[in-house]
Amino acid sequence: MPATIPPSTSHLGGAYAREKNTCLNGRWTSSREVFASAPSFDALQIELNAGF
Repeated sequence: MPATIPPSTSHLGGAYAREKNTCLNGRWTSSREVFASAPSFDALQIELNAGF
């Protein structure tokens, strides 16, 4: 058994395309330490791709 347990991490994401050359992507990432009182990390990333 390892001496420490790695931090907990979770991901959630999706994509949506309405037009032929346009796509919207989104991701939510959350991580936290299991035993330490270190701060948690939450990130929301939104990406819009468009072709001309």
